[in-house]
Amino acid sequence: MSRFLTVGAAQISSETSDLEANFAKHFEYVERAAALGVDLLVFPELSLVGHYGAEALLDVVMMRDDPRLIELSRAAGDMEIILGFVEEARGAQFYNAAAAYKGGQLRYIHRKINLPSYGRLIETKYYAHGRFVDTHRITEDWILGLLICADLYNPALGPVCIHLSQSMAETRKTKPMNPVRVFSQRKA
Repeated sequence: MSRFLTVGAAQISSETSDLEANFAKHFEYVERAAALGVDLLVFPELSLVGHYGAEALLDVVMMRDDPRLIELSRAAGDMEIILGFVEEARGAQFYNAAAAYKGGQLRYIHRKINLPSYGRLIETKYYAHGRFVDTHRITEDWILGLLICADLYNPALGPVCIHLSQSMAETRKTKPMNPVRVFSQRKA
């Protein structure tokens, strides 16, 4: 049991509406991160479809158990990956979603709650609003609360994620880490 978690940021430039090319990039970054011993690899919002891929929505939507997602997760081995995609859910609802997968299994999913509608960002035209904020235990020592981009514009959602993470840690009788203390210690 380790108190340390090695997190990698896969800062890729996705090809708009090109699932094949974007999956190839994801596989490449998963392989590179695994070689570096990364425990958690995080991809950008809508990393599998490109941020402006909603115009071709019906060509890029996936169910959360899509075989391509499961295959990518299996390729990651023991590393957990978080990626962005357009999720097709019940009732023909489409969501801007971020999902955590590990070992071929979906572990956690967050559907974007605050959908922007200005400039080129007209997400309310294409996506349904997510309705829940939850947490997910990555390891015995690490709990994840996940928000997507504009979700942070709602001043209540960040503290809700922190509170849920701390509450979950307390129920498991582990001590939640203070993010301010962690960052200030690492600067020294």
